[in-house]
Amino acid sequence: MNSSALSAPSQKAPPPDLQPRLWVKLVILLLVCGLLIGGVGRLNNGGTVTMSPTPDSPDVAMVEAPTIDVASEATAGRIVKIAVNPNDRVEAGQVIAEVDAAPFTKRIELAKARLATAEAELKREDAALARIKGETPLQQAIAEQSLAAAKAEKAKAEESLKLTEVEVERAVEEAKAGVDAARIIREFARKEADRYKSLSPEDAAVLRKPQEAAQALAIADANLKLASAKLATAEATRPRTTVARRVVEEAEAGVTKAAKAVELITAASKEQTAGAELTVATRRLAVEEARQSLAIAEAALAATKVTSHAAGIVLRRVRNPGDVAPAGSPIVTLFNPESLFVSLQIDDSRLNGINPGNKVKITVPGFEKPFPGRVHAVARGQKAPVRIAFDKDDRL
Repeated sequence: MNSSALSAPSQKAPPPDLQPRLWVKLVILLLVCGLLIGGVGRLNNGGTVTMSPTPDSPDVAMVEAPTIDVASEATAGRIVKIAVNPNDRVEAGQVIAEVDAAPFTKRIELAKARLATAEAELKREDAALARIKGETPLQQAIAEQSLAAAKAEKAKAEESLKLTEVEVERAVEEAKAGVDAARIIREFARKEADRYKSLSPEDAAVLRKPQEAAQALAIADANLKLASAKLATAEATRPRTTVARRVVEEAEAGVTKAAKAVELITAASKEQTAGAELTVATRRLAVEEARQSLAIAEAALAATKVTSHAAGIVLRRVRNPGDVAPAGSPIVTLFNPESLFVSLQIDDSRLNGINPGNKVKITVPGFEKPFPGRVHAVARGQKAPVRIAFDKDDRL
């Protein structure tokens, strides 16, 4: 099939400035015939497609156009304005309706207030965490200094104990040695005195006077008593060792206490820091959630201005101002005139020469010149559908 033409009953074409656009006629036909039927016709044996309002041929042709529903996808509410009417041309992104924005404005105000509260709480908890982190090293340093001082006191006490033990033992030993020496001297003096007593007077006068021996013994007794007294005094200093040992024990207790304080402060600081960090993380999450809520509210407000996601011609208004439109519910229906096509049901025995890509001329009543098109698809069967697509034309 080289070419086909849509023929119609002869009539005088209107002047160029009054020439109707195809889509205007189709809008009327689509509205009347349930959005699908735009005309009927048949394909002749000679390759001519004939369109007529009331076909009596078994080869039926229908003009079809896909429809596009425009809806408020994210926002439900009361429609306050519809900016388009049937037959209006709509561009992609054009505002076609508005939903009452008052409830969404209030949501934004509430979301902003919640965000401000969340941010203030985060700021406060951040400051608390910073304070804890700043105070913790100082507290630990003080505790460690106390521990170092306690250890120094313990070392000093231990050294003092050693010195005391040495001094006491030395004094006792020296005193014992003095007593032993005094006893030896006394014993010698006693023996001398006894010897003088056993001698005859003549011998005594020759060797030594008895009085001198007695005096030496008395001196020896006195020295022994003095040495014994010194020993007693030295033995009396032994409690100094006990006192020094107690000082060491107290110093050890101080070290243990200071070490425990360091341990407790370190653990408490870690726990405080971890708790504060968890609180800050929770507050930060609350801020993020509040920001997301605000973004959702702002998106919902923006969605109150319903825009068309595609270009086309307004076929009908599904909703009117004052109606409550659920989210996703169509407000207007469009169709794209550039997507028009003709669908014919042709007996399989008559499909010879009809192939995809064949050029077609489509004649529509009320238009002086035919519209160019191409066979888009051909199916095989008892009644095979043939789809003819319109080529680009300024009249569409």
